[in-house]
Amino acid sequence: MNPYNMKKTEMQLFLTGYCKHRMPYRQHPKCYEKEIGENPKIGVFDIETAWGFNADSGFMLCYVLKEYHKNKIYSACITKKDVDAYLQYDIPIDKRISSILVKDLKVFDVIVTFNGTRFDIPYSRTRLLKHGLDFPKYGYIKHIDLYYLVKYKLKLSRNSLESACRLFGIEGKNHVDFEIWQRASFGDEKALEYIFDHCKRDVSKCTEKLYDKIVDYARKTNRSI
Repeated sequence: MNPYNMKKTEMQLFLTGYCKHRMPYRQHPKCYEKEIGENPKIGVFDIETAWGFNADSGFMLCYVLKEYHKNKIYSACITKKDVDAYLQYDIPIDKRISSILVKDLKVFDVIVTFNGTRFDIPYSRTRLLKHGLDFPKYGYIKHIDLYYLVKYKLKLSRNSLESACRLFGIEGKNHVDFEIWQRASFGDEKALEYIFDHCKRDVSKCTEKLYDKIVDYARKTNRSI
């Protein structure tokens, strides 16, 4: 249950109402979700990064958050101006897009990723905290990681997004040459455009469609981002 995404009337009921156990909803939040009939807003999430996979030495190039089964996409990508601001004024390259991401995350009740537990979520959290931004607190937004569904519910040669998509005939996954990553990290517009498109493909053409295929084999999660 994401308090950032609650309407005024819903917040009032949560703070003042009581569940069937005669306990305040704020003490029994699961009862609130069950009794009020929560209709969670789901977002499919992916990020692309530069300078390695550690958030203390690298930075985000872009992110994509797509509203599940809707055309609405929340996203941002660094620009040449961000790179120039870093070189001239020591402003972190991904600070601008991080400030947008922290607002976009709070729109959703549930985030769906592939391998987000080990990468996208902790990386994003680290970058946002570095910039002094308020990453959503524990328990506010739930998280479904398709990697673990693929790993434990299927038996594939590799537990990768590409392998799982191949199994179900899901097309759209593409690859990025190392040189493109290098050029993008220096603000090359064409390289950034290619990586941004790669991120969008991973979300809308791969992860979202894979979620449709295997979501029925996942139990309802209380795992938080």
